[in-house]
Amino acid sequence: TIVIQTNSLQMAKHETSSVKEFIAGCVAGFSKVFTGQPFDIVKVRLQGFQGENKPSALSMAKNIVQNEGGPTALWKGSLPPLLGVGATVSIQFGASEHIKKYLIRRNGGQKLPFEQQFYAGFIAGFLNAFVSAPLENFRIRIQTQSQTAPIYKGSMDCMKTIFKTYGLSGVFKGFVPTALRDSFGYGVYFATYSWFMDQLCPGQARRE
Repeated sequence: TIVIQTNSLQMAKHETSSVKEFIAGCVAGFSKVFTGQPFDIVKVRLQGFQGENKPSALSMAKNIVQNEGGPTALWKGSLPPLLGVGATVSIQFGASEHIKKYLIRRNGGQKLPFEQQFYAGFIAGFLNAFVSAPLENFRIRIQTQSQTAPIYKGSMDCMKTIFKTYGLSGVFKGFVPTALRDSFGYGVYFATYSWFMDQLCPGQARRE
């Protein structure tokens, strides 16, 4: 009975910890979208700019604010990434942790080397692309559409229109480069984080 109660307590603590980590990840994700979106829309506009006399990032930002409805225009296309924050957080960290635990069992409980940490992050990033690719597709379409003759009324209209007009192939347009970016990006991210933890906090117990 004591063993069963102890196991139940451990499972309850683990579930509570997972919920807290998920909530913390979502809050971090929301913060990332709100702080990064103004920089992102400027970057996307500059990348897609055609013609001579390419503006600077600052002048592009000023132009968006002055001609597209004020400061809130800098957050155009924010809805898709905000909707996907919970899913991407779950995939990134959930998949990475499950893969690492599997590899640890295969290694007989030994700590994972850098390349296996990279592998766990690589797979997590690839799986994450199934959510991030469509969301970025929608976001960029909203950010780059003509302001004088817009195609979409908003983010939700953009999602519905693309799916209705082009089907899944339209929704997942750009999947390959997004998957490559997320796979290598998260592989390096998780492996580097683990390496720095080993260097800076070698005696600190942490969950692999």
